[in-house]
Amino acid sequence: LNQNNAVSLLIYIDNVRTYTVLVKNNSILDSRDFPKGLNYFSDRLAEIVTKTVSKEEAYNTALHYLENHGLGSKEIKTLSKTKLGIDVKKAESLLDHLTIQMTKEIKESLYYFQKSIELEDDNGSLIKNTYLTGSGSHIKYLDEKINEITGTPVKNFNSYNDASLKILDRKKKSVFQRIKANRSITKQNISFKNLKQIKQKIAANEKAIETSKSPE
Repeated sequence: LNQNNAVSLLIYIDNVRTYTVLVKNNSILDSRDFPKGLNYFSDRLAEIVTKTVSKEEAYNTALHYLENHGLGSKEIKTLSKTKLGIDVKKAESLLDHLTIQMTKEIKESLYYFQKSIELEDDNGSLIKNTYLTGSGSHIKYLDEKINEITGTPVKNFNSYNDASLKILDRKKKSVFQRIKANRSITKQNISFKNLKQIKQKIAANEKAIETSKSPE
């Protein structure tokens, strides 16, 4: 996050909330959070699962859909409702609505941060980079939706984490399967104090990425 005095935006999407954090020189300038996270999408999507299954199985189907097809997937139209276990047309309509509401909240954060950006730089310099992390960042195409809002490159740290995990464990489960296996974490409430820990994790991720790029 420390890139030539550039102002960066961190978006941490947890299971129950999303934390938007304005960062410069590895320091937090401002932050805003709102009650929409991974479950905002998965719980509602689970409600339109077409098969008669348990709530847990419906939730798992929703997570699979989000991870593999996500938001605005073009190839989804060629797949059958039976194969997916979800009515595709209903899913597209629902996810379009939820995405609009989610992106509205992110826009509100940008408006909220504008004063902090102007105080930091008389020219009111724009955000240069956006970083996406947390369980909700695994929703396919969500990074593209965020890019449309911010107009900046969106770096998803979890893609690097997954790459590292594949090296360590070729039989690793999907990230959403891990969430399903321990769904109790969806009740946790990350407070502002945890933002320091988030920063530390991101710094560790950046170091790991640089290490992976270095020749062995």
